[in-house]
Amino acid sequence: MKEAIRIQSILDTVYLCLNIIGGIILIPYYLKFISINLYGFWLATSGIIVLFDALDFGISSIFTERISKLYSTEKFKTLTDYFISGLFLFITLSLLILFVGLIFSLFLDTFFDLDSLKEVIVNCFKISLLTSCLKLINVGFINFGSSLLKPLYFSLTKIISLIISIIFAVKLLNLDFGLYSLAIGYLVQQIIGFFFFLFISIRLIKKLNPTPKWAIKFDVLKDYLFSMKYLFFARSAESAIKNIEPVIIASTLGPNFTAIYVFGKKISDLIYQFVNIFSGASFSSLINIQQKIKSGDKDVRINNINKFIFYLSIILLGFYISINNNFLHIWVGEEFKISSNLVPLFGLASLLMIWIQFRTVFHFSKNIFKHVSKVLFFEAIARIGLLFLLINNFGMFGGPIAIILSSSIAILLLEKKISIDYNSAAIFIYIFSTSTILGKINFVDIPIYNILIKCTIVFILLSLMLVNRKFRENITRLKEYILH
Repeated sequence: MKEAIRIQSILDTVYLCLNIIGGIILIPYYLKFISINLYGFWLATSGIIVLFDALDFGISSIFTERISKLYSTEKFKTLTDYFISGLFLFITLSLLILFVGLIFSLFLDTFFDLDSLKEVIVNCFKISLLTSCLKLINVGFINFGSSLLKPLYFSLTKIISLIISIIFAVKLLNLDFGLYSLAIGYLVQQIIGFFFFLFISIRLIKKLNPTPKWAIKFDVLKDYLFSMKYLFFARSAESAIKNIEPVIIASTLGPNFTAIYVFGKKISDLIYQFVNIFSGASFSSLINIQQKIKSGDKDVRINNINKFIFYLSIILLGFYISINNNFLHIWVGEEFKISSNLVPLFGLASLLMIWIQFRTVFHFSKNIFKHVSKVLFFEAIARIGLLFLLINNFGMFGGPIAIILSSSIAILLLEKKISIDYNSAAIFIYIFSTSTILGKINFVDIPIYNILIKCTIVFILLSLMLVNRKFRENITRLKEYILH
């Protein structure tokens, strides 16, 4: 279990780092070939495609939970049935997404004022739709590997396919394919992944069950479908939450503001993805913990993960709040700089979303789907309503404020009892306030020097906290968690 978490966390971190490096390097490169208007519409339509993810009805979470339990109890024949029937559902639901998306593409220009960009946007939308369908099936394969605590080849395939897709996209850009380069590049990534994932999964099944019966079991389908009805609300919520902001901003403020907004919160989104790597890697193991480990030890392990998630999040977000605008200046140019008051709001919003994500994973590992799904669905409804209201009245500031308000409500509803760790609260206030002040200060006129100075100051401030005994103890636990 420990080895599986370590491997998956390391390789998923490598994958995310490649995404980060690719994004940082390539986005300014993209903007040389693609107009800011076109790129803004691309971000907005990509957000719409994410909304269709709700049509997977939460199959990925149920699939992982069932496979993990069967693997931990060594019921390999039943596991085979759940894999095959689950894969059938993944394929069926991906076709449903494709069908709904193609119908929606006919009305895309009614949501946005596309004008002369209509043809290229609609065509790229369709390509991205196909990419999304393949990605859903690939998620099933990847979760299968995680459930069996054998993530190595799946994670390596993700990394290799990403590198190939980046090379492919850059080549097409140089051949003047414009926005099609990005759409086709992402599609290539999922096509490569699909064939490799399929091969690896079949190999794993045959190792567990040398004579598998490749047949769909209707009683297994019934079990999946029964649980999916609860998770539909959770998936609807997750899909709405993920990328709804660019859609609303593009339709209210325009595509230029969409790009500025997305670039401004890009690093906070990447921190959110990075921290959630550990939540995802822990999912199968949390199920195992719930099944096999005594209550006292279980509480200690889960508390250690809680501490790890909190400290990692607040430290990374402290750096983000301090240096974001200086980084934007270097990355995409002064014209994409956002208000320094927006950055801490983005940071706080990300912190709340990280906490909700981890607690959702924790509750799902305990097979608590119904209550969590209702809470997440209510959060999504509240967030969409607040986003429309606040963005229309306060511009880009409305985005993070809406997230903070809706996430706070979700946390209150998600947890039956909330206990406040006053030491952790003090640490949060200390890092958040000092990094916010640093974010508003420019020590010199050169952005890169500002970044170096601010990073040094944040590091010193974190070091000073070591005089706090509880902080030292938690950092020791953090180190032990990482190492062991």
